[in-house]
Amino acid sequence: MTVKEILDKARGEVGTQENPPGSNRVKYNDWFYGHNVWGDSYPWCAVFISWLFWTSGAQDLIHNVHSYYSGDFLKAGREHGEEINNMEGQPGDLIIFDWGDGGITDHIGIIEKTLAPGRYQTIEGNEKNMVTRMIRDVRDSKIWIIRPKYSDEGGEKEMAIITTTGTYFAPVLSPLDGEIWIKIYNGGKKETLVHVGCVTNDKSLEDTVYPGKTWILNGAVLGFKKGEFDDSPIVITSQRDVSVTIKQG
Repeated sequence: MTVKEILDKARGEVGTQENPPGSNRVKYNDWFYGHNVWGDSYPWCAVFISWLFWTSGAQDLIHNVHSYYSGDFLKAGREHGEEINNMEGQPGDLIIFDWGDGGITDHIGIIEKTLAPGRYQTIEGNEKNMVTRMIRDVRDSKIWIIRPKYSDEGGEKEMAIITTTGTYFAPVLSPLDGEIWIKIYNGGKKETLVHVGCVTNDKSLEDTVYPGKTWILNGAVLGFKKGEFDDSPIVITSQRDVSVTIKQG
């Protein structure tokens, strides 16, 4: 099972709602319990993740966890060495939350996109009484990330070192401190990437990029060539095969 296959299925569920709202009566609970249930005793964020993998025939990726509790996914992932740094999440990873920083997990979703290191677009069940997309940041709550062993090991992020010189546009997102190393995307018609944006005064920058170029900025994020992408930028961080350095000024 690939990352794309799981995410495509999750995307197809976005908008599925409880009926009535606030009841926890939803098809994922019906599947999990084998009959209609409703009420406060039936939260379903983890049930949605169980449903997503089991009905895809991919329950082996979550070690056959079939649970209504988010902590069971964290426990299984840790036992199999799948927990990763929460700044390094990528599409297909499970993202698990502790809202009160009390050491007990409260919620779970799946990462759809990486917007910046530690900042993610997710798909989550039992959020706003439905399956919906959310923006999550590790600075806002305690977050753990588990990376299932997909057959493509992150196949939605085909990447290569930049080889094209040109002028690129960088939308401003959020500040990043310190030194980061980036790996550039360049493939097919999406030969667009990548430039950096400075957060100073919320302004964007344009510049000429070429292999090995270095930018010195107070804070930086990645962007795509102007007019090429409608979706949010994806930030790629790597310690291998790097050709561009961004350092704090």
